[in-house]
Amino acid sequence: FKNNGWITLRELPKNEFFKRKENSNKVYTKEFFNRDIKKWTCIDYEDIGREIFLKSDTKVFVNFTY
Repeated sequence: FKNNGWITLRELPKNEFFKRKENSNKVYTKEFFNRDIKKWTCIDYEDIGREIFLKSDTKVFVNFTY
């Protein structure tokens, strides 16, 4: 992985798992791009009713085992 497991959300394939911080317990999946607000919709994997919206250049952590 580039930069010790950190990549931008733009580089992450759809439906892949990521964390916001390296030691975070919350795991998200990248879902779809919301053109109205120009951000990606990301779903909390453990609580599908919870979603966050992140810009494409947001750095996320992907080098973990879930």
